[in-house]
Amino acid sequence: MPEGIDSSRMLVLIRTGKDGKDRVSILPDLARTVLRKYCREHKPQKWLFPRAKPGSHITEHTVQKGFIREKEKTGIHKDASVHSLRCSLATHLLEVRTALRYILELLRRLRKQVKQNSH
Repeated sequence: MPEGIDSSRMLVLIRTGKDGKDRVSILPDLARTVLRKYCREHKPQKWLFPRAKPGSHITEHTVQKGFIREKEKTGIHKDASVHSLRCSLATHLLEVRTALRYILELLRRLRKQVKQNSH
């Protein structure tokens, strides 16, 4: 797995994301499986998701366009964006009856991990 993906702890580090901030997120089993397959097939070097133009990575705009395209293909008509996926994590955990104390601790640890990786 590429640097920034911690498959043993089921975390992924997003470097210099929106607003230039590093973020850490949960890496679900399905996403880990898909990423492993992607890495075996594409063998990414510097960037996990490179652009066709050598030496650079895909942009936020490219991700947003892909998200909208896939949302339409699946027939989802709700107003949603990539940002709304990130915002829905805690809500989803609450909906599946995850203890609030655990969610708060998880968010605290994710924030701490980001701070450690940005220094």
